[in-house]
Amino acid sequence: MFSMEHMVMNLKSMTIDALMGLRAKIDAVLNSKVAGERRALETELAKLTRFESGSRAKTGDRPRRTGQGGAQIPQPGKPQGNLGGPWA
Repeated sequence: MFSMEHMVMNLKSMTIDALMGLRAKIDAVLNSKVAGERRALETELAKLTRFESGSRAKTGDRPRRTGQGGAQIPQPGKPQGNLGGPWA
């Protein structure tokens, strides 16, 4: 796109109009790159959505859960077991 020679600029010596023009050019380049990346991401997201909807068609709306989860670790400072609740 630009060679390194074009990238070296003395911003302190540029006029306000030149700086504003440079900003407009930079904004245009960045906006076009963002738009391209957005299109690429939306395409990938559409592929994933199609893949996900195809795989869930066999199992229902939600993924199936297996097992009871993991062992629960007691929290420090809380009594173990049922002591009648907070009103006891």
